[in-house]
Amino acid sequence: MRILVLGGANFIGPAAVRRLAELGHEVSVFHRGNHNAPLPDSVRHIHGDRANITEFAKIWAMPSERRPKRRCSVPLPGSAPTRRPSSSQASSTTPPKTRRWRTPEMDFSGRGQENFTFSALDSKGRSCVPATRSSSHVRSLSCLALCILIGLWFAPFARAQAGPLPEPVPTIETVQRRAFDFFWNETNPVTGLTKDRERNLPGPSAGSSTVASIAATGYMLAALPIGVEHGWVTRKLAYERCLKTLRYIHDTLPNIHGFYYHFLDWGTGERVWNCELSSIDSSLLALGALASGEYWPRTEAQSLAGKITGRMDWRWMRTDGGAWPNEPAPSMGWDPKKGFLPSRWKGYNEAAYLYLLALGTPGEARLPWKSWNSWTFPTAIMEGFQVFGGPSPIFMAQMTPGYFDLRGLRDRQGRDWWTAWKNAHLADQAYCARKPMNKTYAAGFWAINASDQPGGYGADSPMDGRNTGTVSPTGMLAGIVFTPERSRRSLTELWTLREKIWGRYGFGDAFNLEKDWFGSDVIGIDLGMMLLLTENARTGLIWRLMKHNAFARRGLAAAAFH
Repeated sequence: MRILVLGGANFIGPAAVRRLAELGHEVSVFHRGNHNAPLPDSVRHIHGDRANITEFAKIWAMPSERRPKRRCSVPLPGSAPTRRPSSSQASSTTPPKTRRWRTPEMDFSGRGQENFTFSALDSKGRSCVPATRSSSHVRSLSCLALCILIGLWFAPFARAQAGPLPEPVPTIETVQRRAFDFFWNETNPVTGLTKDRERNLPGPSAGSSTVASIAATGYMLAALPIGVEHGWVTRKLAYERCLKTLRYIHDTLPNIHGFYYHFLDWGTGERVWNCELSSIDSSLLALGALASGEYWPRTEAQSLAGKITGRMDWRWMRTDGGAWPNEPAPSMGWDPKKGFLPSRWKGYNEAAYLYLLALGTPGEARLPWKSWNSWTFPTAIMEGFQVFGGPSPIFMAQMTPGYFDLRGLRDRQGRDWWTAWKNAHLADQAYCARKPMNKTYAAGFWAINASDQPGGYGADSPMDGRNTGTVSPTGMLAGIVFTPERSRRSLTELWTLREKIWGRYGFGDAFNLEKDWFGSDVIGIDLGMMLLLTENARTGLIWRLMKHNAFARRGLAAAAFH
């Protein structure tokens, strides 16, 4: 709400103004400027006199882009704007940069018992506004002041009866900001590697994690342009972080044929947990690097992003090092002791972005276009909606659209990926809505996902026997590009659980009302998916950046999207 406070700079005014600002209102205070009360920076100050309220009305009638943003003074009749001095008169220190109004001082003098005369003096001491106020008017103002004081006296008792004021539901931008804070705060300042997860709620283990994820690092790089555009970080600091990370990855971080280990020590870059060399997570790193590179075109960052992505040897990953030259689908990864993983990117899954990136890689290392043609899977009807593959965790319909805008496009096989992803969201919502026997779904929550679970990390699906009521807040909010009204309503519903799931980086990764379980951590890739998709829904920023990227354009062309 936009609120105008007359006065607000003295006595009880500052306390009221601060409380209104805390509640999220857009507050402006109209006063003479005689008191410099400490008010929030978001509060707009307008200096003037209530006896000349017409001038204030003129300013408020201005278009918002021309209206004063912080402080201005409204002149009394007869006063004149302070003019910029000539070059000969100008001070050698700090000449005024904008035209400002000089506010006349007020001289209040009593004239008998029946009337009070207020006379305003302009900058030269001349009376300019005679105005008469009758004693009845003064008595009315006194009664009003008394009523206010009585109300303030009884306010604590009323609050005690009614309970505390409800906290306003955060905006999508507030949730985005907290996600960005994770990527900014939980990235190593030396290596630029971003933690895989961190504790969201207070506790002894908060801040103790040292394990980075190569995929979370990619989302950190993509988050930097978003942070700059929102003013959460300066362009200079964001570029320095981007460049430091890309230099470390290109020059220092160990890779094999351009691919990186899934989990790393965030300080040394060493492999941890005996993890695999991951083709899918390396792809998320590359896409984040390309997005940030496009945001800073013709820079070292853009050049490094292209080199990091261009050296990924997809022929090596596809053929198991040459052992299977005719195999069309890439392997999921490689292990130093076991060699290539037997699992491949076949059937419906989240790997559309991997295929598009690999198809767009230049030279002989690229994935051939026939690989996309051979990547087939059935369609299925789920809760009345046609989806790819069948019931699946919601993240499979959210990773690729974070980078690729496929609205209104079909590939060579005629597949409409955007509609299938939207249907996956609608089917997930419908499935949860018809399961009122589960407390989580009965409360209106949805987004069955791969996430933290009461028994550890796992992947659930909207299918009987394959879920227990664990849902993903980031999955609900990331769906805003497909089901905007439902995702915004989910934000309000999630806020009812704020005492248990809201923390320094937004909503926790998952919760389960049926089992009275609430996850204490946030996970980097889940925050990243949510941040990119909510930003695309609001501004299309990441989509626009990727439309300029050569790798993305070549990949879409190889799959014949049209």
